[in-house]
Amino acid sequence: KPFIRAGALCADSALSSSLHTQRSLHSETTSYKGDVVEMDALIQVKNVSKSYKKQTVVKNVSFDIEKGKSYGIKGYNGSGKSVLLKLIAGYAFPDSGEIVIDGKILKKDIDFIQNAGVVINAPEFIGGMSAFKNLKYLAEIKRQIGDKEILEILEKFQLSAAKNKRVSAFSQGMKQRLRLAQALMESP
Repeated sequence: KPFIRAGALCADSALSSSLHTQRSLHSETTSYKGDVVEMDALIQVKNVSKSYKKQTVVKNVSFDIEKGKSYGIKGYNGSGKSVLLKLIAGYAFPDSGEIVIDGKILKKDIDFIQNAGVVINAPEFIGGMSAFKNLKYLAEIKRQIGDKEILEILEKFQLSAAKNKRVSAFSQGMKQRLRLAQALMESP
C-alpha cells in the first residue's frame, strides 16, 4: 500500500528513485501505450496538468510508481511538489491527464486514493491535547483501531514516553513523528 508524504511517494521499500523538478513540474515525453495499465505499476500519472488562477503549476507530468519501490520528488519552493501529491491523493483533480491507482482511474472509478497514509504540508494537531488523545480522536473517524494499536504506533515512532504530553510542547521532530504515526496508524 502506498504512503504519501510531502516530497516522497513510498510503496513499501527504501528510497530508490527521484523525480527531479525545476520551477514547475513538467515533462515533454510520455512512455504510455494507449490505456494499457502496467501490472507492476501501483500508481500511474499520465500527462497530468494543473493550474491555479491561470498559473500552471504542474504541466504534462507522466511517470509510474512501481510496487515495492519508493520515489522522491524534489524541486524548488513553489515548483508543484505538494500539488502533485495532492493530485495523487485525490485532494485535488488534474485539469487534464489521468491518474491511475492500482488499475482504477482517479475521479472516474475512485474519488481518492484508498488505503493510504497521507501527510502533506505538515498537518497540525490539537495543541492542548496529548499525542494519544489526538490519535484517538482521529481513529474514531474510521473506527478501525483501538487504544492498543494507538499505543503500538506511538511506541513504533518512539513517542510512548510522551503519549500524555500536550502536543503544543512537542519539538518539531516529535510533531513530525506524530504526523507519520497518524498516517500509518490504521495500517494503510
